[in-house]
Amino acid sequence: MKFTYDAYKDLIELIKEHGYHFADYHNWQEVSHPCIMRHDADNSLEKAAELAKIEKTLGVKSTYFVLASSDFYNICSRKSRQNLRLIIDCGHEVGLHFDETAYAFSDYEEMAQIIVKEGKILREVLNFNGGGYGATPFQCTDLPKNCSQKIFPYPE
Repeated sequence: MKFTYDAYKDLIELIKEHGYHFADYHNWQEVSHPCIMRHDADNSLEKAAELAKIEKTLGVKSTYFVLASSDFYNICSRKSRQNLRLIIDCGHEVGLHFDETAYAFSDYEEMAQIIVKEGKILREVLNFNGGGYGATPFQCTDLPKNCSQKIFPYPE
């Protein structure tokens, strides 16, 4: 497969043609033939935002996992916040993509504390703490379900 926007559009159409329905991490069990679209925005929030706009035109909702500890972008910068808002405005969800290789932790408990810290940073950036920006809940589903719920449950 070519990694172009046109090839991605073709892939989406092929998924639809084969009877799959797009779902998210909240409703996939309620959807027949679910297809969850997720993207790890490891290198560029600009490219992620561009893809989010394309998916919106195709009627696809995805989850975009972003790094709080990226060498390629700063989620606190104005430009990054604008791109994250655009992704949410297109109807997508944003979640934490935790990179354990960015840290030297000694045990699971220390790792959990860092995950919580990064999650709080992302929530702050997206303004979810203050009844905030965006209609979608913050995600932390890069971890096993029982782990993410225990460490960082979804907000009310």
